[in-house]
Order: sequence, then C-alpha cells, then structure tokens
Amino acid sequence: MIVADASVFNKLFLEEPDRALSVALFDTALRDGIALAAPDLIVHEALSVALHYGVPSHVIFDLLEPLADAGMRLIRPTRAIGERAFAIARGEGRPSLQDSTYHAVALVEGGTFVTADERHFRKTRHLGAIMLLRDWAAASDNDPFTRS
Repeated sequence: MIVADASVFNKLFLEEPDRALSVALFDTALRDGIALAAPDLIVHEALSVALHYGVPSHVIFDLLEPLADAGMRLIRPTRAIGERAFAIARGEGRPSLQDSTYHAVALVEGGTFVTADERHFRKTRHLGAIMLLRDWAAASDNDPFTRS
C-alpha cells in the first residue's frame, strides 16, 4: 500500500519540477493494482494549497474522486493512528502532527509513506515505512509496495 501525502498529491495540480513523478506514482499504482491510501486530512490540506495558489476547489475533487472510485482509501484516523501520529510528532525533530498522521497511517496499516517533504523524511526515516518521491522511481523497479 502506498500512503501518499499532500506534498505528493498537490503535484498533480501544481506545476512543480517533480510533477511527472507524482503522476507516474498514481498511474503506476492504479495500473498495477497497488493499494492507495491517505488520511482524510489530505482533502483539507489540498484545498488549502489550492486556495493559496488560486486553483479552483473543483480541481481537487476532480482529482480525488476518480482515485477514490479506483479504490484509494481516505482513512479517518483511528485511535491507533492518532496515538502513533502523536508519538511521531513528539519525537526527534518534532515533525508536524499533519505529516506525522500520514506516516502513522503507513505504519499502522502496513504501507509505505511516500512524501516529497525532505524535512519530515530526515526527521523520521529511522521509523521506517517512508520513502521520498524522488527515490520512488528507482525503487518501484524492485516493487517495494505490498499489493492488496
């Protein structure tokens, strides 16, 4: 399972240098039947970024709805996810609770958290279940994701 965070999802509607990697990640997951998930927090975060950059809100839903229809799970954080996110956010480097929630979903649900946020990666890579988007292309050749 791939748990993509907002820094990866937002590249689907923002013109950023590694946008093609984000598109490829979602396309590959959908094509190869790799489960996709994110905490439902992704909706709020993506809408906030869209508002900031003047992107119409419907663009977010136009991207999320087909992903959900294809099986992407938007997970409401459970107690286990919340407690794990809290522990991560209180840990070394004090990563944000939002970023820690995505990571907690991957840890609790048995997935791989894919992020473009290098600061969060540096602070939490020792916890495992995390990979940078830029490293995904090379790693995907070896199929590091659990298919389900």
